[in-house]
Amino acid sequence: MGCEFNGEHVRKLFHISKKIELTKQADSNPNTHKPFRRDIQALRAFAVIAVVLYHLWPNHMIGGFAGVDIFFVISGYLMTTSIMRRLGPLADKHNINVKSVANLLTEFYARRIKRLVPAALTALLGILALSQLTGNLNVIITNAKNAISAATFWQNWFLANDSLNYLQQDNLIVATQHFWSLSLEEQFYLMWPLLLVIGTLVTVGVTVLYKKNKIRGLILPITLVTIGSLAYGVWLTKTNPTLAYYSTPARVWELMIGGIIAFLPAIRSYDLKLLVPYVGLMLNIFSIFYIGAEGFPGWWALIPTVGTAMIIWGGVDRYESRLSFDNMFSWRPIQWTGDISYSIYLWHFPLIILLPIILHMDIDGAHGRLLKISIIALSFIVAWLSYKFIEQSTQHLKLKTRYVYLLFVIATTTVVALSFYIKYTAQTQVQANLNAMHKTVLNLNEDCVGARAVLHQNKCGNPYGVANNGFMNVGREEIWGDVIQSNKTNCYLFYLEQGRNDVTRYCEVGNLDSSKQIAVVGDSHAEQYINTFNAIGLKYGYKANIYTLGTCSTNAFTDNTSKGVCQSRLDFILKSLNKNSSIIVSTAFKNDTNVDKILKLVNNNTDKPVILLNDEPRTTEKRLSSCYTTRVDCTNTKEFSTQDISSTLDRLLNNGLVKKNNVIDLTKALCDNNYCYSSIGGLPVYYNTKSAGRIYDNSHIAPSYSLTMAPIIGQALAQDGFLK
Repeated sequence: MGCEFNGEHVRKLFHISKKIELTKQADSNPNTHKPFRRDIQALRAFAVIAVVLYHLWPNHMIGGFAGVDIFFVISGYLMTTSIMRRLGPLADKHNINVKSVANLLTEFYARRIKRLVPAALTALLGILALSQLTGNLNVIITNAKNAISAATFWQNWFLANDSLNYLQQDNLIVATQHFWSLSLEEQFYLMWPLLLVIGTLVTVGVTVLYKKNKIRGLILPITLVTIGSLAYGVWLTKTNPTLAYYSTPARVWELMIGGIIAFLPAIRSYDLKLLVPYVGLMLNIFSIFYIGAEGFPGWWALIPTVGTAMIIWGGVDRYESRLSFDNMFSWRPIQWTGDISYSIYLWHFPLIILLPIILHMDIDGAHGRLLKISIIALSFIVAWLSYKFIEQSTQHLKLKTRYVYLLFVIATTTVVALSFYIKYTAQTQVQANLNAMHKTVLNLNEDCVGARAVLHQNKCGNPYGVANNGFMNVGREEIWGDVIQSNKTNCYLFYLEQGRNDVTRYCEVGNLDSSKQIAVVGDSHAEQYINTFNAIGLKYGYKANIYTLGTCSTNAFTDNTSKGVCQSRLDFILKSLNKNSSIIVSTAFKNDTNVDKILKLVNNNTDKPVILLNDEPRTTEKRLSSCYTTRVDCTNTKEFSTQDISSTLDRLLNNGLVKKNNVIDLTKALCDNNYCYSSIGGLPVYYNTKSAGRIYDNSHIAPSYSLTMAPIIGQALAQDGFLK
């Protein structure tokens, strides 16, 4: 078979009876049309389904997030063709002037506003409403705050600043997270028309000849900028992967690839024209099933973007053939999914994040599959309603351009103002809950709160798993490391070496005027008991000095990158210890070498027995998310929660680094005979971390719960004769 056929040969060969499908309007201008691209609608359907399935089953479709990259290329292509369809004739006739450019830009932005903004703002209102239905102040505050950045189209930078990794989804409550891609596109939409105008003016009269086809010279600077953005994205992926994922300069090359396709002449070889889109499809399928999170975007993002570009390029001036890509995927359900793909994208993620919380269900629990299928169905239903009554309705509104901009400002301002109000109201309630919780734990006569309830089960009943919804809703306001009680305390930061960011924290709590002293040594697992030892010091008349190694944890003293810093911190602590002080060691047991070294050195710096505060049982982030948001599944088996602690303690005892009588076991403060819990005596056990969008830290004790542990630890120390 020859490589070149004209249109008549092709039609005769494949007996195609129907003509090219009816065209659709490109925008609100009735005199400007563009051919309807069924291949692009099929691409949209493919992309949105990949994203939805990835968000629901990330372990099965590991690269489904690449659907966003497919959308980027489509957007870049359609936007560039839309602008150049108007700008090109002006340049050819040398009729570009300030007025024509101003009209072109204002009309373009008005079309974009009508196309994208109403559905997006409606989805944000839906997210605010669904967040309210959860009744969880953490969820409400987080999503109200993120709705502000989403409505003003800088969500990608907001998430990058909060270091929220899109590709690590466990324990998330940010229902607007997917707006990052819309924000990036809007930023591109804002700058790209201006750059095309400038580039066109600079390259007027410049053409590139390719196989007798004249290509506008504008393709040259566009290609150079695309290469530069790609290079920056590859470099940034290696140095700061989270920023690389959200950064506009690092991702804009993906949209610009679509822009380059808009300038290329159609493929004239029938065989290639038939083949190229299917090669692109294979690249896209490979992307969603085999490209993982590591190293993405980087070079890996070339696979879905080039694949999409090949499909789009192959569909330019398409031949009619039953085997062509657009005909093979012209099945109405696929085209319909492409039609509503934008609304599916807007609505599926908030339903995935918020619906399980509202229903008090674990999306990965016993009925998780049914819940996921229900979310897919509901996403399509809501998306169809959004498409029919919002997207289509607003696009066909006959409004003067200035009114489009006015309504845009009013609508956006309304959503932002409402988000601020919701956030402020929820934060006020959080503070009220926090004040109530602190009032309760500071009342020493309240025996049935937190760990105190463990000691008074005959009076309080079974405390394990008991949660107070108001106390669980303290948000991020209870700051870890702050002393709740109002007595005088001193905390200092020491910079150990000039010119180095080498800091250790030293706190004095309890009875500061006492000559009797306790020294608490360790990492963050010592600092978490600052409220515990403050209360113990006040009750027993001791001054408690808390020395922390900070982030010196796994292999800290052997890893060359942190060895010097951690050794400097430890030297400072050892020099500060008083040989007459009673010393308690509390450190993370996940690191064997760390606790070994600390125990050996501390034993050499005191004449008294060293007490080891056994590490607390751990939970998992997933269980914490279920417990504190959906209010279900708050337990882990005791065997699971204590396995690392038990094995490490056995080794320390066998090596003689600590005596069995000098170990304080904390499992009874967090566990019964069979399970360990995330809420006890009405209080959250674990600290509410400030990590963006993630809720609770699974290995540090919350300040209020730490305070209620004072009777348990104090009694154990007193019974062993440690406190006199």
